[in-house]
Amino acid sequence: MSQSSSTSGDMVAAGIGLKRGPPSPGEHSAKQPRTANKSAEQKELNDLLGWLEQTVMQEKGKKLGVLISEKNDGQTLET
Repeated sequence: MSQSSSTSGDMVAAGIGLKRGPPSPGEHSAKQPRTANKSAEQKELNDLLGWLEQTVMQEKGKKLGVLISEKNDGQTLET
């Protein structure tokens, strides 16, 4: 018994010390999304944000037009 149990030839032959089975959770990094799918989602998101910005600007323009019209109506009624 001059060999230690961790370096025994029987243990190596039996597969002890070799990695088998599922990996530990910290052993692999998280999977990254595919770039093709990511770019399609990014384009869709950009399109949606562009549409939203355009809609907001139109509504602000309408509101400003109403305020100006109301102000003009008030001035013409006073004179």
